[in-house]
This record gives sequence, structure tokens and C-alpha cells, in this order.
Amino acid sequence: MNICKDSIMIVLCGFGVSNYYNKLKLILLEKEVPFRERLVYPWELDSFLQSSPLGKIPFVETERGGLSQSQVILEYLEGRFPEKPLYPTDGFA
Repeated sequence: MNICKDSIMIVLCGFGVSNYYNKLKLILLEKEVPFRERLVYPWELDSFLQSSPLGKIPFVETERGGLSQSQVILEYLEGRFPEKPLYPTDGFA
């Protein structure tokens, strides 16, 4: 099944005071990945444990489930949306 990129929705969850949240938002914007934002605070732990079982913020909700840890999310986005890579293919480039 081939899914159109426009039909994929990533939900970036967290708050803008976090550098990690802002890093992920910038990556999504640079890669032109369609996403929306959901404001989530640490004291609302019970409301997001299903998407982020360790209670980590920020996290993303994807069509396959939740992901946390900004580096893990970055690697997911690079693999899922390779059209606009953030890294050169040659490690020395």
C-alpha cells in the first residue's frame, strides 16, 4: 500500500521551552513533513503515558505509535522521509 506523504500526520507533543522540542520542530519544518503540535506538560503524565511510556517529553505520535528521545525521533524521520536528508550520504562531506 502506497501512502501519500500528505496523508501522513506526525503529532509533535511537548512545549516550546524545551530545546529538544524546538530541535524536532525545526527538523520537521526543514524536511517539510506535515505535522501538528500538541501542548503537553510534564505534570500531565497520565495523559500521555501510552505514547511515551517512560514519561519523556518531547515525543511524537505517528501512524505506528509513539516515539520519544529526540535522537531516536530524528533517525525515524530521516528513514521515513528520505526525500530531504539532513545528513550527507558521505560521512566526510
